[in-house]
Amino acid sequence: MLATCDTRSRTAVEYEETERILTDREKLGLRNTTLFDAEMARVDFSHADLRGSKFDRVELSGCRFRGANLIGVWFVECTMIDVDLTGASLGLNSFFGTNLQGVVGLSCKQRDYVVASGATFLAGRAKGARGKQAK
Repeated sequence: MLATCDTRSRTAVEYEETERILTDREKLGLRNTTLFDAEMARVDFSHADLRGSKFDRVELSGCRFRGANLIGVWFVECTMIDVDLTGASLGLNSFFGTNLQGVVGLSCKQRDYVVASGATFLAGRAKGARGKQAK
């Protein structure tokens, strides 16, 4: 049985802004992308089409996936700290060995799905990409 979920208590670190390294057009061409052994801090993947992509041993810190299509995306042995998944589409995912801390935007049902797909939500307050304590 999965634990009771309270989405109101989760808040991510607020940044002045995320890094805009991808144009809106580029975000739509990210299907079936593989990222391996990388560190991504404050990258804005909002509304990106990442269907079928694989993140393998990637550290995602302060990134935004608002409204992103994450259907079929595999997060394998990743670390997700202060990531915003508000409105992201999930399904057919693997979160094998992935640790999440300070992640926001998931409903209780989505959170249960992520855990059932192999993720672990870490307790405590996350430190953001700049080393400041989350409020």
